[in-house]
Formats: sequence, structure tokens, C-alpha cells
Amino acid sequence: VEPTPEPTSEPAASSQIENAWMFVLSSNGINVRSTPAGQIFSAVTSRSQVHVTGKVVVAGDHQWAQIDVPVSGWVALSFLTFDQPVPTVDPGPNSVPSEPPTAADWAALRLCESSGNYNIVDWSGLYHGAYQFWQPTWDRVARSYWPELVGVLPSQATPADQDKMANQLFELEGDKPWPVCGLHLR
Repeated sequence: VEPTPEPTSEPAASSQIENAWMFVLSSNGINVRSTPAGQIFSAVTSRSQVHVTGKVVVAGDHQWAQIDVPVSGWVALSFLTFDQPVPTVDPGPNSVPSEPPTAADWAALRLCESSGNYNIVDWSGLYHGAYQFWQPTWDRVARSYWPELVGVLPSQATPADQDKMANQLFELEGDKPWPVCGLHLR
């Protein structure tokens, strides 16, 4: 099974998407953020229809479009399309590529999960750090490999510790712990 390719089309200009209905292109869905490149608070599933308000801004490496249906927030415009995507073969919940993820792949995952912020805590208080670890998952991996990290909040761990924990979790479970952003590791 081939991994889902990254979107290749350039985002449309804001004048072309004003009050437009678009579809989520990514086979793993798309994160919805509170502000452009900001905190993730929701996700929209693959092939879902979203309503773009027409507000588009550039922040970081992406153009961000404001949506108001099915939820209000900001999404990366490059993961939207005007044409309904055809279903793709699901590579499975535990997709492990034949080649290990590169440093650039991990950087893309961090950007997607946390805007690359190692100290971030999500709005619910449940997910911490650059890889948005849930504390029970962090502790489970730490117990087996780095007992000194059991009980440490991921958002308070060093970047090096967060990186090694994410790498180990990927070795154990593939991209499954990151259901939307894991596409960057394929």
C-alpha cells in the first residue's frame, strides 16, 4: 500500500474561496486550530465537507483558511480541495513505513501536533509537549525504557527526552498514537 501523498496543488487565492464549500483532502483528516498555526482543539475527518469563510492568512509555512462548518476555527488550506476526494485504501491504524521517518518527518509531525512547541499543553490539559503525549501513554513507555521519566509531565521534559519517547512510541505502535498528524511519518 502506498502512503498517502502530500497535497501538491497550490492553495487557491482567498477571492476564489470566499464562502466556498470545500472537502478535506488528507486521508487522515485535518486539525482545526483556534488561530492560524495555533492550538489544535478539534479535527475534521477525511473527505468531510467544510465551509470556508473567505478569510485566509499566511502563518509559518502554510496558508490558513477560516472555516465555520462543521466547527469554527482555522485549517491549513493546502489540505482542502474543491473536488470531493475519492476513497483511498487505508494503510491501517499501525502504519509503519519501509524507511524510518527522517528528521524532517518528525519536524512536520511536531509542527502539526503542537506548532513545534515542546512546552505546550492542549486546551483540555490532557495532552502535553511537542508530540501531545497523554500522560498514561508517556508513563507506559517510560516504565519500559526510561523509568526516570515516569511521572514527568511530557511538557516539562527536555526536548531530547520528548524526542526519544516519541521515537520509541513510534517503534512500538507506528503512527497510531497520532491519528491525524501521523501522516507525516509515512
